[in-house]
Amino acid sequence: MNTVNILGRITVIKHGIDNNNVPYVNFGIADNQRAGNSTPQFFNCVAFGPKATAFITHMDVGDRIAVTGRMEWQSWKKNEAAPTMRLLKIIVSNFEMAGRSAVRTCLQ
Repeated sequence: MNTVNILGRITVIKHGIDNNNVPYVNFGIADNQRAGNSTPQFFNCVAFGPKATAFITHMDVGDRIAVTGRMEWQSWKKNEAAPTMRLLKIIVSNFEMAGRSAVRTCLQ
């Protein structure tokens, strides 16, 4: 089973609409909750469709968020001579606002 749960703060948000007219949002999460570790870990996440729309409507940089999803490698080359680039992303299946007076589920 490929499931991951992350809790942290949103660091960056980039959104748009793909070639199939489906909304998407790419965002980053910083997690520095590790005991004895002052260096934050950064995670790249992506959500599509209604989840992306809800995210764009309700979330902002600096907000605390809890994300559930699956990890997926993406790889590409700029050209044939270039080295293969790789990026590990979390494909979001659910997210919740965290750290506010009331925790609300944005979309399940």
